[in-house]
Amino acid sequence: MKMKNRYKLTALYASVVCVLLNALLFFGVPEVIGMGSISSFIAIQGLCCLSISLAVKNMAAGNHSSFADKLQQFDFMTDSRPAGGLDETEVKFLSIISKLRKLSADILSTSITVRCSGDLLYEDTRSIEESSKQVTAAVSELAEGNTHIAEMVQQAAGDISRTNEFIRAIDEDVTGIKNKMESAIYTVEEGNRAVQIQKKNITDTVQKFGEIQSTVLNLNKVSTEIGEIINAISGISEQTNLLSLNAAIEAARAGEAGKGFAVVADEIRKLSDNTKRSTVEIRELIDKITGEVSAIVAVVEDGSSSIFAQNVSVEQTEKAFGNISSMVEAILGEINNISGKTGNLTDYSKNLNDAIESISAVTEQTSAEAQEANASVSGQAFSLGLINERVLEFSSKISSITEEMGKFKYVKVAHREYDDSIIQFQVFKELVRRRLGYSAEGVQVPAVELFKAVADGSVDGTFAPWLPVSGEAFLKKYEKDLENIGPNMYGCRYGFVVPKYVTIDGIKDMKNHPKEFAGKIYSIERKTFIGAMAVDTVKQYGLDGFSIDFGNEDSMVEALDKCYKSKQWIAITGWQPHWKFGAYELKFLEDPLEVLGKEEYTGTLVRKSLVTDNPGLYSLFKEFKLDVAALNTAVSKVRNGMSHENAARELLDSMEKDQRIQ
Repeated sequence: MKMKNRYKLTALYASVVCVLLNALLFFGVPEVIGMGSISSFIAIQGLCCLSISLAVKNMAAGNHSSFADKLQQFDFMTDSRPAGGLDETEVKFLSIISKLRKLSADILSTSITVRCSGDLLYEDTRSIEESSKQVTAAVSELAEGNTHIAEMVQQAAGDISRTNEFIRAIDEDVTGIKNKMESAIYTVEEGNRAVQIQKKNITDTVQKFGEIQSTVLNLNKVSTEIGEIINAISGISEQTNLLSLNAAIEAARAGEAGKGFAVVADEIRKLSDNTKRSTVEIRELIDKITGEVSAIVAVVEDGSSSIFAQNVSVEQTEKAFGNISSMVEAILGEINNISGKTGNLTDYSKNLNDAIESISAVTEQTSAEAQEANASVSGQAFSLGLINERVLEFSSKISSITEEMGKFKYVKVAHREYDDSIIQFQVFKELVRRRLGYSAEGVQVPAVELFKAVADGSVDGTFAPWLPVSGEAFLKKYEKDLENIGPNMYGCRYGFVVPKYVTIDGIKDMKNHPKEFAGKIYSIERKTFIGAMAVDTVKQYGLDGFSIDFGNEDSMVEALDKCYKSKQWIAITGWQPHWKFGAYELKFLEDPLEVLGKEEYTGTLVRKSLVTDNPGLYSLFKEFKLDVAALNTAVSKVRNGMSHENAARELLDSMEKDQRIQ
């Protein structure tokens, strides 16, 4: 009876495994991740049926009850084997358990990946749903506002029509102003000609005044000369008078004999007196003439000054007329310009009026279309809401599958899809088997799930995340729900890489050797992190003599291999761990500006409860360390065809031999 119950219980648990595997397919895991094809379905069913068959066979025979006990508890942890060995059936059964364990790990990996995709899809659909709601509101407002817009467009059309009339009136006014300005220019030119004539007349007058002044001065000079002559005559008259007086005195002395002479002397005296009086009168007349001439000279001088001032004024008037003429011509030019623009405004106004009428028609049509679009977007928003609900249901089911997969007991280690991460896990897997006799399986997940899967207990731990920079944001998000044990491998970095035979050690030194490097830096695609940072590095270090040859990793390695064999200088973008460092002797160029980032390490993260659930496994996680150079060599062996498992065993053997792991 006891064996029969055990048989039933074993069959029940085996059936549960089958149900879970079928559920994973039923809930639509995408074919792109390898779990949606018919062949996968048949393989899973076959494995499940085989496991049930073997379980039934063993239980019915009553042998190897320990296998049945483990199967009942989903315990795939132990990898130890009895000292007496196993029979053929037990070997097959253990092989099936191993395959089931690997399959459950793959399902767990898939479910975690799908869960991550589901979370992202949920966020995307929610974002789209919110956007749809916003679009619905906007379209609704647009539909409501289109009628108002149509009214405003009609009003604008009327305003533009009136504006057009105003523009035509302005154009007529500008034409009138233009005609008046042309008349003003003619008037200014006439005034300028009159000023020229007046200027000539004043110039002639100034010349005549100069001639008059010269004549008057000559007259004054003649008057002066006459005065001198009169003075001479006056002197002669005085002498004559004196002589007549002496003659009279002598005639008186002569008596009768001198009477005749006395008469003559008396006549001469009378003549002298008359001459003297005439001389005085002439002198007075000359003085009067001289005074009048001086007055004339003063008047002429005043007239000359006045005429000169008038001449200056005329010149200023002429200059002013010239300025007025220039200004009027400039104003006329501006008026012509305004006239042309007014004509353009008239055309624009007409075109705008036509456009407004077209807009009015389009607005009415848009209003109707907006209402239709509003109904359509509202329907889409509703559909997105349904999709979002389905995504939540899908994510919930995937989470259930992940939770169910967690019931299978074995060491679960999350890793990335890269060779170095897989080998890192495989080394730990072999170490766990040797030290603790446990079975471990890798759970391949995206980068963000490394942290989340450890935090929610889906896996026991991981060695893969780059810290402290690359995974900093994820670590902060989940650090309260996991334990960060610390670094397990140093030397992780990005940079410019050269063969060791290249004699420079820093990126800054490259600027002195563009010829040796053929002016090239080889890189993987610019869309990658290091491809994008390569461009920034060239700028930051001023490597003007270099260009970046972007390609894929194969083309970059091909260029490296060719130059390496001929000892030519070459610079590539690189990172480690990577197989290149195991295949070639390479070095990173120093990057003091840290454009390509700081050196990092891979960190060990474990679930919070591991230290109490399994102290031995926790201790092994804690002491696990790898050397990046040794890992590079192991990855290089995988590159050359060795399996990840064998490369990991060789690495672990080497580490145990060197006592790097006790």
